[in-house]
Amino acid sequence: MDKDIDIDNKHSIEEEVGSPPTMAQLARHLRAWGIFLVALLVGAILQPQLGGLLKSLLPSAATPSVMGGEILYWTSPMDRSFRADKPGQDAMGMKLIPVYAGAEKEPEPLRIDPVLQEHEFTTAIVEQGPWVRTVHGVGTVTVAEPLVGEVTLKMDAWVEKLFVDYEGQPVRKGDPLFAVYSPELVLAQDEFLSSQRALEETTARSSDQFRQEAQGNLDAVREKLLYLDVTGQQIDDLAGKKRVRRTVTFYSPFDGIVLHKAAFAGTFAKAGSLLYQIADLSKIWVNLYLEADQAHCVKKGQQAAMTLSNLPGHEFSGKLIYIYPDLDPKTRTLRVRLEFPNPDLLLKPGMFTNVVLAPHKMGDGRRIPQRAVLRTGRREVVYVARTGEDSHSTGTFEARTVTTGMRLDENKVQLLEGLQAGERIVLSGNFLFDSESRLRSIDRRMSEPNAQSQGTSRSMRGMDMRGMDMRKEASMKPTTSGLRKSPQESEAKIGAQAP
Repeated sequence: MDKDIDIDNKHSIEEEVGSPPTMAQLARHLRAWGIFLVALLVGAILQPQLGGLLKSLLPSAATPSVMGGEILYWTSPMDRSFRADKPGQDAMGMKLIPVYAGAEKEPEPLRIDPVLQEHEFTTAIVEQGPWVRTVHGVGTVTVAEPLVGEVTLKMDAWVEKLFVDYEGQPVRKGDPLFAVYSPELVLAQDEFLSSQRALEETTARSSDQFRQEAQGNLDAVREKLLYLDVTGQQIDDLAGKKRVRRTVTFYSPFDGIVLHKAAFAGTFAKAGSLLYQIADLSKIWVNLYLEADQAHCVKKGQQAAMTLSNLPGHEFSGKLIYIYPDLDPKTRTLRVRLEFPNPDLLLKPGMFTNVVLAPHKMGDGRRIPQRAVLRTGRREVVYVARTGEDSHSTGTFEARTVTTGMRLDENKVQLLEGLQAGERIVLSGNFLFDSESRLRSIDRRMSEPNAQSQGTSRSMRGMDMRGMDMRKEASMKPTTSGLRKSPQESEAKIGAQAP
């Protein structure tokens, strides 16, 4: 027994002294080194995920210098342009995250290739000058209402004869229009003749009071006939001939064109019914409809120029005489009234005309081309070329939020704030800048660390998905699963493979 122990001790001493290793010893050494290398590989792959998991479990340990700072505002994790002054949820129902002082990153300026700068877009200078807007519009010619007259009767009558029998016929003041028979007119004439005879029958022996009463009666009847639109000449003829006329002729009270005729021979006309409508077209009105945002560009007395498509080269001059106090409820437009002289009657009611109002100056200030402004719905953005200390362009551009006002001439817009006069801005091709800026913003948002997605964003940014082969990934699973085997199973497997 002691002999066997001595033999075993002798073998162990020989191994420790430096005897050559056996196959089992080599297998153990190779197994240990393989496990060590696999652990290093797995650690290198899973390090970002483990770090993000640790930080999500321990949020107080993440970004200690920033998390301990002052909260500037709360924002949406999906839309960093959304800002709130207190915690809550965004429109998508996502929980808002805080933004601390010092955590905000200034957007990097956009740099555009010089070839694109020359061929894809143009720039312009922010100007300082007068705010002027010329109003253009389409007007409708209509009659001037103060120059329109209507002819009616003040008693019931039958129309016996027409002297003006069609619409559009020109008439002069005093021209006969129609003759009527009216029992009331016959009675008034007879009363006038009776008063005249009573006055003539007075003698020198009659008292002054009696003569005054007879003269008063005659004057009253004469005035009654005048009220019935009988002319003074007709009354004088009645007094001279001393005979009642069956029909009485009525005359036009003014010059103009017959726009409407409702009188016909042989018809009965009630008192107050319209028989003729006559308009003087030596002056006409033009109704001009403007957009609501042009209301501040017009004023009473403003000069206007008007042209017609059927009269090329001929221009009419007029002025604005009235601005209506309300908008049209259907078209949401503002109506203004213009007045033009029309001595040759070239302007006809119902015509469409092209009207240009004289430029109206509304102050001085900064102005920029309208196409330089990108409107996102909630704000207006202009891309500005950055310059160095030597005032030369650096080839970079930055987005600037601006506030614009009313539209001006030459397709420009009033600039209220956001830019200074002399700065150079992008005109055409600004959608290229906007697209590039949005792409960079999305990339920056995806790469920004936060307490919820820092580990995931880093791992996704560090992995190259294009070169991965799922079959190779599957072949790695036995290696990692082998790490979970017990040392006895691994030693037995290696010993079985040893020769």
